[in-house]
Amino acid sequence: MQIQIAYLSQKLYASEVGTNDSSWIIITVNGEHVGLGRNSDPSVDEVAAAEFALVKAGSAGWLAVMRGKYYTSKIVEIMKVRELASPRASWEYALASFNTRRAAVLNHGLKHKTPLV
Repeated sequence: MQIQIAYLSQKLYASEVGTNDSSWIIITVNGEHVGLGRNSDPSVDEVAAAEFALVKAGSAGWLAVMRGKYYTSKIVEIMKVRELASPRASWEYALASFNTRRAAVLNHGLKHKTPLV
């Protein structure tokens, strides 16, 4: 199936990136995110179910890979893999929203006391 090839080809192995801090996420248009795959590549069915849930909620987003830990002050890298549910906003807007949300979490100590630097 072409969809499977499109995102599984983006798999990041710990040995390739020098860290085991890579994870699959879905980023919505407004910058919210959720993990996907639980320590493995998400299946085609998981991605389809996530896309269906986005459509049902009237939302959209992107399947992406995040390298780094969300709840630390270190920079995380986000690699866009593919669109889910035809987002109407740009990837750049969603990524800026994600970074704004992450900075607020870190600066307000919702999980950590260390401010984003």
